[in-house]
Amino acid sequence: MFWFLLILAISFVILSILGPFLGTKWVGDKGERAVSRRLWFLPKKKYFVINDLLIQKAPDRTAQIDHVVVSPYGIFVIETKNIYGYIHGTDTSSHWQRYWRKNNLSFQNPIQENQTHINALSKVLAQFPNAQFTSVIAFSPRAQLQVQVSTANVMSWRKVFFFILRQKNPIIPLEEAEQIYNNLLTLNIKGRQARKQHANQAKQAVNQYQSHVSTSIANGKCPRCGGNLIKRTGKHGDFYGCSNYPKCKYTC
Repeated sequence: MFWFLLILAISFVILSILGPFLGTKWVGDKGERAVSRRLWFLPKKKYFVINDLLIQKAPDRTAQIDHVVVSPYGIFVIETKNIYGYIHGTDTSSHWQRYWRKNNLSFQNPIQENQTHINALSKVLAQFPNAQFTSVIAFSPRAQLQVQVSTANVMSWRKVFFFILRQKNPIIPLEEAEQIYNNLLTLNIKGRQARKQHANQAKQAVNQYQSHVSTSIANGKCPRCGGNLIKRTGKHGDFYGCSNYPKCKYTC
């Protein structure tokens, strides 16, 4: 047992060191594992956890959801983001921004991304009228969240466990919560090929959107509403914003 624990500890240290060189998939998985470990401690009699749920949302489309927690206090749909730095975004902005030294990053609005997951779950669980969903966006503790949101719960993944436990308003009968959980287990698509196909679909959708954004920006147009892009100056430097602000809050 001693040697097993020693080897396990050494392996973890090696993976922690090499993690940044193993690609974004490993980084994303690391964040999902961190949340999964915390959700494991939820009381098993009332909280039913599914990690990495893949469901069919259309004949040719699937939805992959990082974590779903079914309980009498609602269904918690959790999107994990292993992103560090200063995070800026709003409910309505199509993309959020990460600022960190010179390593800035633009990524899809996780609230809108998670809402598509909730829509897919709502569709496949239409026979359960008591199903109510709570959106949770879980960031790395290394993220400094400077976001303005009202439609979702954005927090460090260290707080997700306690956030769920604080919800004490019964919404779903326990028996129905178990039925929903078992239903989702049945719908969960297994197999490496299906998940590879989903990843390809997601990548294609991202590429199409990025092409649309690039073309719009090159023409000086907002990719969201078609307004003109105007150069502005903020505390992080110059940026371009839509001329239809505040109705459209797109920035790049």
